[in-house]
Amino acid sequence: MPGPLIEIVNGLDRRIVTAAVRQCLLTLLKTEGSAKPVTLLITNSEEMRRLNREMRGIDQATDVLTFPAPDQAPVLGDIALSIEFATLQAKRRKVRLQDEMAMLAVHGGLHLLGWNDETDDERQKMVEKMNEVMTLCGLPTDDHWESLPHGEDE
Repeated sequence: MPGPLIEIVNGLDRRIVTAAVRQCLLTLLKTEGSAKPVTLLITNSEEMRRLNREMRGIDQATDVLTFPAPDQAPVLGDIALSIEFATLQAKRRKVRLQDEMAMLAVHGGLHLLGWNDETDDERQKMVEKMNEVMTLCGLPTDDHWESLPHGEDE
């Protein structure tokens, strides 16, 4: 069975380094046994707010959104990632932007795979899995990683 296809769409007006994002998403999908394609959109907070409003009824920007495909679909689903949130979170965690983007992509990938983070226990298990993938990719981990609250500014 061939490996999963990761399509990265740059919705920004600047070049973004995405090698770590692709590597970590591929690693996650392989470790979880999924060969289904994933599309990742890297965009701005304005577009994330629009997507969040239209798809979830929440009129706020956020760091990452996921749109799982139906179970029998030939694709796993889509992930949207905010460059502004990733930049702010990278500064707070003192890591490279590409490392935080990879962490957010893995977080989104886990949601596509059915993982939840509604309870403290679920959140902890998700962070442990994210760190496992980041370690496999040779990138920084964070046992206390969390998303910024919606709309939080620096």
